[in-house]
Amino acid sequence: MNRAGSVRPIGELHIESAAVLACDLSERDVAGPRYRALYLALDARAHPSPAAILEALRSKPDEARLLPRLAAWRASERPLSDISGEEIIPLDGELLRPDQLAFPSTTDLWGGWKRRLPFADRTPDAVRLLEEVGIIRASLREVHSRGFFAWLSDQPVARQ
Repeated sequence: MNRAGSVRPIGELHIESAAVLACDLSERDVAGPRYRALYLALDARAHPSPAAILEALRSKPDEARLLPRLAAWRASERPLSDISGEEIIPLDGELLRPDQLAFPSTTDLWGGWKRRLPFADRTPDAVRLLEEVGIIRASLREVHSRGFFAWLSDQPVARQ
């Protein structure tokens, strides 16, 4: 039984653990608090699964939970680039894809192609997670320049 009161396969249920609590998974993905030892014996998950993390990112957007969720995704040994096209980053009241965003800089190199993340002091580990998920640095790199010009060529002539 999950916390929402429905029956789920044991392999899809998570027991309360530090990692599960840090990710604030959906009630449907977390086992009820009773019978924790039984759930463990039956192989319920102590670490968040990619499916449960993605569900939490989509249905419970929370800037404070974003980095722990991305760290849990990385710990699952799946590349963060797998979710770069998912609308999971809360910004100005909407959910954006990581591949739509760039870190802030003094010079805007990207115009309307990328939106800037608000400036915040971020640790090197946090920056690495955000880069791995698809947010680009505000520095020129060949792959980003190619992507920008491909986007620009699809824009109306007036915008170009």
